Amino acid sequence: IIGGMVLSWLIKKYFVKWASRTKTTLDDILIEKAKPPFSYIIWFLGLKAALRPLNLDYEIMDRIVNTVILIIIIYLANVVLDVLVQAILEKIAAKTKSDMDDAVLPLINKALKAVAVVIGLVWGLSIWQVDIGPILGGLGIVGLALGFAVKDSLANVFGGVSIILDRSVKDRKSTRL
Repeated sequence: IIGGMVLSWLIKKYFVKWASRTKTTLDDILIEKAKPPFSYIIWFLGLKAALRPLNLDYEIMDRIVNTVILIIIIYLANVVLDVLVQAILEKIAAKTKSDMDDAVLPLINKALKAVAVVIGLVWGLSIWQVDIGPILGGLGIVGLALGFAVKDSLANVFGGVSIILDRSVKDRKSTRL
């Protein structure tokens, strides 16, 4: 708990001052949103160190604490991805004339979050010493079967996106007499 409090004090004293001197607000937002999860990680690391000398089943307690720390890290990764996608990609989207990138931004954000969660899930399974080889093999076979099943539908979707991006079909308003 003391380590978490010291980390919060250090962040307030040094990092917030440093971030306030920069031109962008991106680092201010990142520091503000990342401060509580980092404090919790320090707190759980202290809990892990405090449980070690006790005569408990340390292996199970260690796995539980590591899993909680992993959940906090996944949350932190999602928060950072939210801030970065909003700050960086929205600037890029604002410079373009097309509205298509505005629709793609939430898709990119959700895909990045899903990748972070999947990586965290695999990491969590490795904490609990679950062999993920058979699971990945099964998922590969399921993915292959689904790929063959939705092949024609995906071809139509990508064809539609291609037509929209090429602007070969214009949106025309009909006039009524």
